[in-house]
Amino acid sequence: MPASAARPEQVPDPTRLPLPAGGRLRHAGAALKPGLWVLMDAPMRPFRETLSMTLFSDREHAFEEMFAHDQEARFRALARRNRMLGEWAAERLGLKGDQAAAYRNEIGRSVVASVVDESLVKRIAGDFEAFGLAIAPEQIREKMAELMTAATEQVRATPW
Repeated sequence: MPASAARPEQVPDPTRLPLPAGGRLRHAGAALKPGLWVLMDAPMRPFRETLSMTLFSDREHAFEEMFAHDQEARFRALARRNRMLGEWAAERLGLKGDQAAAYRNEIGRSVVASVVDESLVKRIAGDFEAFGLAIAPEQIREKMAELMTAATEQVRATPW
């Protein structure tokens, strides 16, 4: 027997090799070549490329999940910040009971209505002015930043 000829025990069993997703093996039969196995119903690309595409898809999916989680956490922190800002403003305006709760809820819902921070600052400054109280918009912005830090910490500490 020539040295280059492979012995049957040295040939790997093709049925035990990993296949690309959706692939299956079929024996080609004696008509083509004895012992020839054909890969059916699978893209004709190397297994290594399939593996790297799977890893890329998994990584892409993980990034999408992380982005969705971060956006949900940001939304929850904004909602909490606005609710705390409403409580702070209601206290400073001297609102009590149902009036304070209604004001807090109205300011808290502003995140759902996609109100940007500047319009929220103008709204609260206008409310202070309507009550005859003077407050600089910078004070409101500082309070918003302080409350955003606290809200973010609270959201991170709260299990989902």
